[in-house]
Amino acid sequence: MFHVVANIDSRFSSLMAALAVYNYDTPVQPEKIFSAMPGEDAETPRICVAPTVEQCITGIGLLGRFRRCLGANEDAKSYATAGREAYPILILQFGDDLPYYTPTPEQVPDSVVTGERWLLEPAVPTSIRLAWLGMDSIIWAEDERALHGYICDAVELDYRPFPPDKDHPWLNGRGHVLDSSEEEDLPPGVAG
Repeated sequence: MFHVVANIDSRFSSLMAALAVYNYDTPVQPEKIFSAMPGEDAETPRICVAPTVEQCITGIGLLGRFRRCLGANEDAKSYATAGREAYPILILQFGDDLPYYTPTPEQVPDSVVTGERWLLEPAVPTSIRLAWLGMDSIIWAEDERALHGYICDAVELDYRPFPPDKDHPWLNGRGHVLDSSEEEDLPPGVAG
């Protein structure tokens, strides 16, 4: 099962600072979800996991946090930024033998789409990988069961630790962090 940490570049000053928190010696702690979808349980502390990275990205939200990565989708070009920008995420993988809780549709309305499961106790990942997303990394598909009607159909990840041909504040002081939630970037009626 996978867990994507998509806000590392807005939470930490560097990759090394992020890896000081997410490592093989320190269990990941369950937390309350502050960006829950409407109707989702926001009170139960948990580590949200899913069977695929694409399902994790869908659960986090395409039109919210990942809107800068939708440039390959003709209907979403207005969300993408121009140029060589890249955005770091951490992909944590957890063992199959952990006690995963399956939330009810009342707890997570789109769990049928995301495949979301919860770890309710601290857990140590079996794998931690840094990956970079670009402005055209995510291909979406329509699915009326998902928040805003879209799912992550495919994602292209760059696993180079420090891609020299990309712009990001951690790499060269240029570009933006992934979660630049400026409301003017969004179409009318969509909140960040």
